[in-house]
Amino acid sequence: MTTLAGVGPARARLLSELGVHTIRDLLLFSPLRLESTGVRATCEEAASLVGAVVQVTARVERTRFFRRGGRQSVFTAYLEDESGTIEAHWFNQSWLKESVVKDAGITVAGRVGLTKKGKPSLIVPRIGTEEKPLPAPGGWEPVYPTVDGIGQGLLRGLCRGVLDRAEELEERAPLALLKQLGLPALPVAAAALHEPANPTEYTAARRRVAFEGCLAMQARLQQRGSNPSEGEALAVETTDEQHEEQKALLPFRLTGDQARVVEEVRADLARQRPM
Repeated sequence: MTTLAGVGPARARLLSELGVHTIRDLLLFSPLRLESTGVRATCEEAASLVGAVVQVTARVERTRFFRRGGRQSVFTAYLEDESGTIEAHWFNQSWLKESVVKDAGITVAGRVGLTKKGKPSLIVPRIGTEEKPLPAPGGWEPVYPTVDGIGQGLLRGLCRGVLDRAEELEERAPLALLKQLGLPALPVAAAALHEPANPTEYTAARRRVAFEGCLAMQARLQQRGSNPSEGEALAVETTDEQHEEQKALLPFRLTGDQARVVEEVRADLARQRPM
């Protein structure tokens, strides 16, 4: 991972906490969900779209910063355009006082929520800059699991930055089977995970990655089954009396088939061979 730009030993260790150790892991790193990049809206339109993600370009009419006990703080920008005004709130981001200033032009993207007083406001919106412009409205962005020190922006950049290597992913599943299951090939799935065109494409890509995990597990089980003599397990033996006591703990009566399976599991546990 340290061969990637922006990833040193410290970040590599953080990525490993997310299960990302190799370029392949990064390509198949599955997001938690998709999030809309929002719709373009005026201040007035945004105020009527509670619950939606919007992008607003406006002038900063004024700002307010205050602390509310301890280290907690709230920074508010009052945004204004020809249609009206809307507030934007950020929490514990005091540095914004230096960049979001009165009369500055600003473009933000975020979800419209309600304050405690029921007033529509933008809650912790992202701010577009020349160096890091906001994604085009009307699209979709993946939201990844994170750890402290590895944010969404970094993960998106890393995942998209290796997509040119998606063709290196070896497709081990028969293409006919993938077609039957309605799943894309692995290189296609990687691209759809990190740059999805729509939720349908993204969902199919997540299913394909999950299927890859199932294939890997099946291969390991098959390999273990073909070498039953390898390895040793702790034998767990129970007397007939103990066995009957354990079955009595069940809140239902075993059927004939269930009783047979329970006996098979008991016999397997009593062996010193891995199950």
